[in-house]
Amino acid sequence: MSQKLIHPSDFLEMPWANGGGTTFEIFRGVGLTAVDDDSWDWRLSMARIEKDGPFSSLPGIDRVFVSLGPDDISMTIDDDESVVRALDQRVFAGEALVSTKLLGRATTDLNLMGRRDRVVLSAQVPGGRFDVMPGDVVGLFALIDGKIGDLAVPEGSVGLLTVERPQLVTFLGGVGFRVRP
Repeated sequence: MSQKLIHPSDFLEMPWANGGGTTFEIFRGVGLTAVDDDSWDWRLSMARIEKDGPFSSLPGIDRVFVSLGPDDISMTIDDDESVVRALDQRVFAGEALVSTKLLGRATTDLNLMGRRDRVVLSAQVPGGRFDVMPGDVVGLFALIDGKIGDLAVPEGSVGLLTVERPQLVTFLGGVGFRVRP
């Protein structure tokens, strides 16, 4: 089993692709190997939504959006509008027309993105388990001090792991996710 722990001080601040805000990139890579260029298969980031507006168009990318709150937002995906509450998730294609409206104060979200032709994404909130196969990456964004498998993950940090044989991996204390090649 390979493991990686990423602390908030390691998150990389960068502008949104559409210039409408700022994101904190947590990880981008191929499997559990980080890459600094555009060759990534999957990417995890956190963003602060401070005003109403559109999402960047990212053709060929699948996205899993998880609201971390504190307030609700209205999200429209291809003309389908819904209220997104803290810990709700939405899954959509990167080329979808997506916009959000604040329904209160600014809110924070977690974004898991993957190249559709290379990986399949899934997320669970607030705890649970994943069936994991060799080659999968599973992770935990810790909302409180948490744990994924045997890896302790401090609040606000991210734990990632891969396995050498099929197994069930449990997680507690936050948003769990799986990236499957």
